[in-house]
Amino acid sequence: MIVNKETRDNFIRKLQNLHLGEWKSRYDNLSVLDGTRWSLDLYFSNEQPTIHFDGSNAYPSNFDEFCRLINLLAD
Repeated sequence: MIVNKETRDNFIRKLQNLHLGEWKSRYDNLSVLDGTRWSLDLYFSNEQPTIHFDGSNAYPSNFDEFCRLINLLAD
C-alpha cells in the first residue's frame, strides 16, 4: 500500500497516541475455550528490535481504537 506523506504522518501520530509501548506482550482469557487469537508484530526501519504482541480472547483496553485506525488506513 502506498500512502502520501500527510496520510503517513497522520497515521503515525495517531498510532503514537495509542501508547502501544504500554501494552503487555501477551493477553489471555483462560475461561474461554474456543475463541479468537490475534497477534501484532511492529517492525521498524532503524535498528530497533521488532515488538510482538498477541492474545487469546483478551485484548488491550484500546484494541478497538487500534483496529479502527488500521481500517481507516486500509480504506
